[in-house]
Amino acid sequence: MNTIIAIDWARNWVVVSFTDVENIYTFSLGEVTTLSGAKAHIRHVLFKYYGITVSRMKYEKSTNDVDYYRSSRVEEI
Repeated sequence: MNTIIAIDWARNWVVVSFTDVENIYTFSLGEVTTLSGAKAHIRHVLFKYYGITVSRMKYEKSTNDVDYYRSSRVEEI
């Protein structure tokens, strides 16, 4: 249930992929310019449009304009 989140600041795009299913979600950051705003926007879009809740996003690495974060999906019991 690991989740990989890539934020491309140069193109204002987010790519969210899961290690246990073959789904990839891409969407725009919109007018967001801060990291905290980007994290909030990602959580909002994933929950509103796809019904997915993610845990705390942990920083993994950065390459040029792309930041990578790791998270987990929160499963409801």
